[in-house]
Amino acid sequence: MTYDTVSPYIMPGLIKGTALNLKPSFGISRMDDILEVVLLKTKIDIEDFFSDKRNAPIVEARQIFCFLCKKHTSCSLIDIAKRINRHRTTVMHSIENFQNLIDTEPDTKELVRRIEIKIF
Repeated sequence: MTYDTVSPYIMPGLIKGTALNLKPSFGISRMDDILEVVLLKTKIDIEDFFSDKRNAPIVEARQIFCFLCKKHTSCSLIDIAKRINRHRTTVMHSIENFQNLIDTEPDTKELVRRIEIKIF
């Protein structure tokens, strides 16, 4: 069996005799895994992460989260934005800025590498 179709007997709740088209996707649970490790590594409180605060450490944690979700999940910018209560253009801007930071700051690149090891 491939990821393209799943038997309705394997996926309960589907109408008998139909197939569900799927592609490898990690969705919300993978985003939550990423969030958990980002919060742990950056030592940011979850309430602060979801708040309107724009302190540098909090913004960096959000940028790391957005960057890793885009890189390691099949989630769209809209999916990521909904998860952190932001607009998709904010997520897009965060990812672009963070990529530039990774390209210029070895410490940031190392932090992302350590987070990726912990997640994956």
